[in-house]
Amino acid sequence: MLDDDVEAAPEFGARAAELGFGSLPATTILPSRKSKLMPGAINFYSRRTGAFGDDAVDHALVPSSHASLALAESAVHTGLGVALSCRRGVRC
Repeated sequence: MLDDDVEAAPEFGARAAELGFGSLPATTILPSRKSKLMPGAINFYSRRTGAFGDDAVDHALVPSSHASLALAESAVHTGLGVALSCRRGVRC
């Protein structure tokens, strides 16, 4: 879904426009639910207004999904590493 509304981050949209960008869809990067990491975003920029259609949003979800999965996996591996290093200790 495309939206021309920038109310969620008005300073971001205004600054992007000042820099000459006319379109900028963003997709969310979500870490695993158990992670303490904050959600992130992948942003795509174009100087042309209306440059991104519905297909562009679908295509943008591909790297966003991959990044989310990579973050979730890295959290699992980090947790396993901590667990392995602590398996013989009383505290970590």
